[in-house]
This record gives sequence, C-alpha cells and structure tokens, in this order.
Amino acid sequence: MRALERWAEASPRVQLVEYARSHEGRPLVLAIVSSPDNLARLDAVRAGMARLTDPRELSSQEGSGS
Repeated sequence: MRALERWAEASPRVQLVEYARSHEGRPLVLAIVSSPDNLARLDAVRAGMARLTDPRELSSQEGSGS
C-alpha cells in the first residue's frame, strides 16, 4: 500500500481510489493509471463505461464501436 501511495504522490498519472474496507478494516484500493487528461475527466470515462454495460441503450453506431 505504501508503494502505491508513493507512486500516486510522485506521478500525475496515478490515482488511488478506496472502494471498500476489508473485514479487518484495511482499505481496499484501486490504482488507476492513465494520462493526466483522462484522470481529470474520470467521471465522464466512468459514465461512458457504464453506458456500455447495457447494449440495449446504445445506438447502432455506438454499439458497433464506430
């Protein structure tokens, strides 16, 4: 965990997100590694990924990957 924290502090390309706690109360983290631009718009990236979870909601162009 300390290594991840140091990488996140040292690099604009690494962001840590705590998503839960273990039964012992320890943080469970997700290390997101991307460009600074993508990290800045992480909410929009997540929203786009969420749209892909139900293909019935996509237009035919979106569903084809075009």
